Amino acid sequence: MSLSPGRQRARRDRSDAILLAEAGLNRLRCATPGRFPIPIIDLVPAPAQGALAIECRASDAATRLLLHAIDDEATHHAAIAERAVLAAVDPTDSTAVGAVATMAAGRLHLLADISRPDGRGRIVLRATSSVASGRAGASAAEALGASMGAELRLRSMRSW
Repeated sequence: MSLSPGRQRARRDRSDAILLAEAGLNRLRCATPGRFPIPIIDLVPAPAQGALAIECRASDAATRLLLHAIDDEATHHAAIAERAVLAAVDPTDSTAVGAVATMAAGRLHLLADISRPDGRGRIVLRATSSVASGRAGASAAEALGASMGAELRLRSMRSW
């Protein structure tokens, strides 16, 4: 795996820049000259970007037990919060909504934004909340995301 095809295409098309995922560059051990990471506040990813979800029948206790063993609770709570932002905003197809959550020391840190389709406006919100483990934590994560999404929606309706 290499970056050569993308670089060749960029040179051929006379591109000013190429956006690449930092995780991929790190995995390839690629030290690219002119590499400038974009701060997450400037380009908030789509909600639950990179989270893997596996579903099974509610009645399948054996499979649920296996899945519970590989469930990363911090990632699960983060994805719940991020998806709750999106659900509460209820965006149009042309509205950009971003949300990223991280867990640290039992606290969920949530960053979310909404941007006008024409690029002339953006609202960014941050929030932090204590999150317990288990179902209570999942409910708290969902409540935080829903609250932030509702606030984004309200602010965008007022100013746009």
